[in-house]
Amino acid sequence: MKIPRAVRESGILFVFGALAPFALAPYDIWPLAIVSLAALCYYITEKTTNSVYFSAVCFNLGLFLSGVSWLYISIHEHGFVVAPLALIATLLFCAFLSVVSSLPFFAWSLVPQNRSWTLLAFPALWVLGEWLRSWLLTGFPWLFVGYSHLSTWVGGWAPIGGIFWLSFITAMAAACGAHALQGSTRSLVWRRCTAAIAVLIVSGYPLQHIRWTQLDGPELSVTLIQPNIPQGEKWSARSQRIILEKMNAQSLTHWGQDLIVWPEAAIPAVPQRIPAFLEELKRRALKSNTTLITGIPTFDDKTNQFYNSLLSIGANSAQYNKTRLVPFGEYVPLEDTLRGVMSFFDLPMSNFVRGAAEQPLLRIDDRGIATAICY
Repeated sequence: MKIPRAVRESGILFVFGALAPFALAPYDIWPLAIVSLAALCYYITEKTTNSVYFSAVCFNLGLFLSGVSWLYISIHEHGFVVAPLALIATLLFCAFLSVVSSLPFFAWSLVPQNRSWTLLAFPALWVLGEWLRSWLLTGFPWLFVGYSHLSTWVGGWAPIGGIFWLSFITAMAAACGAHALQGSTRSLVWRRCTAAIAVLIVSGYPLQHIRWTQLDGPELSVTLIQPNIPQGEKWSARSQRIILEKMNAQSLTHWGQDLIVWPEAAIPAVPQRIPAFLEELKRRALKSNTTLITGIPTFDDKTNQFYNSLLSIGANSAQYNKTRLVPFGEYVPLEDTLRGVMSFFDLPMSNFVRGAAEQPLLRIDDRGIATAICY
C-alpha cells in the first residue's frame, strides 16, 4: 500500500524533530540541530501557509515528545497519577507546546515566494516561535536549538546576542543546507548567507576568549551547599527535621565565608513554621560575618499567598520572590478549571504567586546580588 505523500512527510518531520534534542546536553551532537531544522526548511519551502503550519507542528511534536518526555516521570511518579492518565497529560502538554511554537509559521504567506527570501524568513520565524514560547504562561524556555552551540565556536556570540541569536545562526545554517539540497546554491543571497554563517562561526572563536566581566572590588569567598535529598522525601513532614539538620551539618565548617548559598526550596517549610531555626541561622551569620542566601517557600499573612523565595540572612536580611514560575509545577494555569481534575495539579507548592516585577537586589555589605531561581 502506498503511503500518501502528506503522511510520509509528516512522519519524516516528526522523526527529525525527535532527533533535535540529541544536539543538546548531555549528548551534545550539535550537528543534529542543523540537520533536523534543515529537514523542516526543506519540506516547507514553496508550500501553502496551512501546510507549512501543519509541518511545523509535526516537527515540534517530535521535538517535545522526545525532549520533554521526562514530564511523564514527573507526573506519574511525583504527581501520583496512574500511567495512562500521565501519558495522556504528557501528550496533550507536548501538543500544546507544538501548536504554540509553530504559530509564527502562519506568517509564511507574507514571505515572497522565492527561495532566497526563505533563507532569512525561516530562521526569523523559528526564533520568533522560541521567543513566544519563552513568555507564554510565564514561559517554557526548554529545547532552544541555540543551546546546542554553547560549547562550539558559535557559543562565543552568546554574551553579545544571547540564546536567540545562537538559535538564529543555527536556523540560518539549516536553511542554507536545505537550499543546497534543493540545488539553489547559485543565487547571490545563498552565497552571502553562507559566507555570513562562515564568518559568524570563525569569529565566534576569538569571542570565546574575551573576558566579558571584570572584578568590581575585592573577591568574595563563596560556598555552595547541595544536599542530596530524594524528591519523594522533600515535602514529607517526617523528613523536615532531618533535612534541616543535614543543611546545618553541611554548612557548619563554612561559617566565616562571605557568602553561603543553599539551593532553591532548600528549607521545606514557610518561615512561620520554623522561627527558631531561622533565628539560629541569623545568629550564626551575624557572629561569623557571613551572609546566607537560601531558597524557601514563603507565605504572606496579609494576602494569603505563597511565593517561591530567596531569603538573605545576616547583616542585610532581605527577600526575593520568583517571577518566572513553572506552569503546572509552581502554579496551575486556568487554575479554577484544572485544580482538582487530577492529583498532579495538587502537588505540594504548586500554588505559588509571581513576585513583583521590580524588586530590590539582595546585598552583601555594599554589593548588590542579582537573583535567579531555577526554571
